[in-house]
Amino acid sequence: MLKEFMMNASELKAVGNRIRIVRERQDLTIAQLENKTGLAATHIRNIENGAKPISITSLVKICNALHADMNYLLCDVSRISSIYALNKLLKDCTQSLSHDEYALISCTFNILMHNLKSV
Repeated sequence: MLKEFMMNASELKAVGNRIRIVRERQDLTIAQLENKTGLAATHIRNIENGAKPISITSLVKICNALHADMNYLLCDVSRISSIYALNKLLKDCTQSLSHDEYALISCTFNILMHNLKSV
């Protein structure tokens, strides 16, 4: 769900700036973050400058490398933050469900989403 979500230019800059702040607070260079994430230094620079969209995969790698909370990095991106919070809530709530219970919840959610799109 998050992978398909696009941020606007100001949201990209805000997220990139927050990534830079977290990295610099940890006294990490871009080269060190490159080593920790496997992402190219130029790609990290572009993300930090808000020049390129960030994929969910890259965001997760950066969060893990910096031990940063994704909600913090995305806090100005309320639509993404809300989706992230909803995903976490759903994951937490459905972990202990049986396969049948999960299928019922999934079906109900799909119907709800279909009905919301019709409104």
